[in-house]
Amino acid sequence: MSQAETTYASPQVPTQGIGTQPQRKWHSIFTTGYEGFTAGLTNRWTCMIFLLALIVGIFLPVNGLGIPMCTLKSTAGIPCPGCGLTRSVTSVLHGKFLLAAQYNPFGYIFAFLFAVLGPLAFLPAKARARMQGFLRPFDAKVFCTIMILGLCFVAFGIIRIFLVQMKAPGFEWWTSGRELPPAAIAGTPHGIGNK
Repeated sequence: MSQAETTYASPQVPTQGIGTQPQRKWHSIFTTGYEGFTAGLTNRWTCMIFLLALIVGIFLPVNGLGIPMCTLKSTAGIPCPGCGLTRSVTSVLHGKFLLAAQYNPFGYIFAFLFAVLGPLAFLPAKARARMQGFLRPFDAKVFCTIMILGLCFVAFGIIRIFLVQMKAPGFEWWTSGRELPPAAIAGTPHGIGNK
C-alpha cells in the first residue's frame, strides 16, 4: 500500500443524521412558514385581517344588523361561546363598555388585538423584522396565553349556556326573543330596537 492510501481519513458524518429536520419547538407547529408564533401573529397578512376587522367594527352599528348569525342560537335557542362577539367588539370600539360586557366579555380582548395588531400592517419590512426578532423569545408565553384564553372562552360559553337555561338575572334576554341586552334597551328612546 502506498502512503497516500494509509493516511486517508473517512469524511465526517453529520451528527444530526441524513435527511432529518432540525428540532422544532412545540408551539411553532401552528405557524408553518414563519419563524415562530409571534412572527406568524404579526406578519403583514395577519395584521391586514386585524385591520379589516377593526375598520368593519368601527362602521358596524352597535346593536348589530339584525341578522341572526349563530345556527345554535337560531335552532336550539341557546348561545354558543361566540354569540354576541361581533356586537361586543363593535360596542367596545364605540365606547359602550357595559353593553360590550353584556354581549360577550371577550369582545374587549378581540378589540384590543385588532387595535394593536391591525395598524402593524403598515409597518415597513425592516421594522417588522426587528419587532419579530424582539418578540421571538416570548413565543412560548404568547402561545400559552392564547391557549389559556381559548380554554376560558369555551368555559365561558358552557357556563353561559347553564345561566341562560336557568334564566339567571341578566341572562334571560338570550331566550326572550329579543336580540338586545337590557343596557341596549335602556339606552334607546321609547323602546326602539325592542323585538
